[in-house]
Amino acid sequence: MKVDQPSTFRNNNGKPGKNMRSKRKNSVTTKIDRISHPGGTTLQTTYTNTSNTWPMLKVAHVNARSARNKALLLREQLLDLDLDLFFVTESWLIDGNLEDDKIVCDIKPTGYDYTSINRNSRQGGSIGCFFRSNLKFKNEVPPTVNLDNETPMNVKTMEIMETTLSMQGKRMKFICIYRPDPSPVNQYKMSDFYAEFSELMTHYNLCNDEIFIFGDLNFHVNKPDKPDVIKFLDILDTNNLHQYIDKPTHEHGNTLDLLITRQASTMVQNFDVGERISDHDLINWNIKYRKPEKPKKMVKFRRTKQINMENLKKDITQSLSSLDEQRNLEALVDIYNQSLKKTFDKHAPEETKEIIMRDSTPWLSDTYLVEKRKRWKLEKKMKRTKLEVDKQAFKLQKNKTNELLNENKSDFFKKLIDENKDNPRDLFKVMNAALNRKQDTPFPPHSSETDLANEFSDFFTDKIA
Repeated sequence: MKVDQPSTFRNNNGKPGKNMRSKRKNSVTTKIDRISHPGGTTLQTTYTNTSNTWPMLKVAHVNARSARNKALLLREQLLDLDLDLFFVTESWLIDGNLEDDKIVCDIKPTGYDYTSINRNSRQGGSIGCFFRSNLKFKNEVPPTVNLDNETPMNVKTMEIMETTLSMQGKRMKFICIYRPDPSPVNQYKMSDFYAEFSELMTHYNLCNDEIFIFGDLNFHVNKPDKPDVIKFLDILDTNNLHQYIDKPTHEHGNTLDLLITRQASTMVQNFDVGERISDHDLINWNIKYRKPEKPKKMVKFRRTKQINMENLKKDITQSLSSLDEQRNLEALVDIYNQSLKKTFDKHAPEETKEIIMRDSTPWLSDTYLVEKRKRWKLEKKMKRTKLEVDKQAFKLQKNKTNELLNENKSDFFKKLIDENKDNPRDLFKVMNAALNRKQDTPFPPHSSETDLANEFSDFFTDKIA
C-alpha cells in the first residue's frame, strides 16, 4: 500500500507570507467555507480573521504519566501558555478521592473548572480537562452504539473523553483519546482497535460539528512504513482526516501524541510541540476563534486609607449623641447601626468595581525563575542534539526545578502562617488558600436575604420555645 506522506503531515501553521502579512496587518476579512462530508452532510464554517487584533482560543494536551507528582508543573504550563482548554491523559486521578481532589485543586487556577472520566477497570489511566469557567463546555457521553443503531458498542481498546464547546453559535467537538499497548492486562488485539477506531472515526466524521481528535494514540507515525502505522493512517485517509504533528513527542524520539481534524478544516493554527512534562511532550495549538474574555466579578470597596481620622471621630461622636434619649434596645441598635453607616458613607462611600479574575503563583522565587530558564535551554539543546548526555542533564535540571517549585510553595505558606499566627481571622484565610477551600458561604436556596434571615429567626425561636 502506498502512503501519501505529504497528506499525513501538513506543516501549515496558517501564517501568511511576509508580503501578505504586512498587507493584512490591520485588515479584517470574513470567510465562509462550505465543506461536504460523507453521508451528504454539509458543514458551514464561518469565521472572521482580524490578523494581529485578537487572541485565538488555545488548547493543549499532555500525557502526564500521573498528575499526582506534577501538580504545580501542570499549573505552571496552564498559566504560562494562557490555555483555555488543557487535556491530560494518564492523569491517574480518581473523582471522589480526597487526595486526588486536592491535586486537582493544586493544578486548577482561579477562573478554571475541571471535568474528567475515570478508568474503572484498574488503576492508572483516566482523562481530565481543565477549562475556563466562562466557557460553555460540556463533558459528553461517548457513542455507545454502532452506526446501524442495533449492536451496542463497548470500546475496550482505548479511553475516550468526548467534550463539546459551544461559542458564537458554533459547536466544536473535542475527542481526547489514550490507547495503551495490547497486554495480558487489557486483553485486546490490534485488530480490535482498528475495528473500533475505524467505526469511531466514521461516527465523528458524519457529525456536523467541527471535530478535533487528539491524544496519545501510541503509534510511531514518524515511521510510516511500519505495518501498524500504515493501517492506522489508512483509516484516517479513508475518513478524509488529517494528522498535524510532525515532531517527536516522546523521549525516545517518536511521534506518539497526535492532532487530527478533517482534511478540509482550516481551524487549527500554530500547532507545536512544547515542554517535556513526563516521558511525553506537551502538544498545543490555536483554534481560529476569538479567545473568550477572562471571567469578571463585581466587588464593593471603600477608600479607607483616605479617611481623615480626626474628622471621622468627631462625626461619630456627634451622630451617636441621640442614643441617650432612647431606652428601647432595638431602637438603640438600629440608631447605632444607621449612624455609623451614614458617617462611614460620608467619609468613605461604598464603591462598586468590575475586576478581572486573575490567578498568580506568588510563591515563585527569583532563584526558581533562573533555574526554569536553565531547564528550558537544556530541553532545547537535548531536542536538537539528541545526545544521551544532554538528555541526562535535562532530566537532572527538570527534577531540580520541580523540587524547588514545591519548596517555594511550602516556604511561602509557612511564612504566611507564621506572620498571622496571632490573627485567627487572617490565619483561617491563609489556611483556606493553602488547602484550596472555597471562600463562599453556602446558604440554603432562597429568594431574598431578608426571607432567609427571617426563616433562620423563626426556626431558632420555635426551637427555643
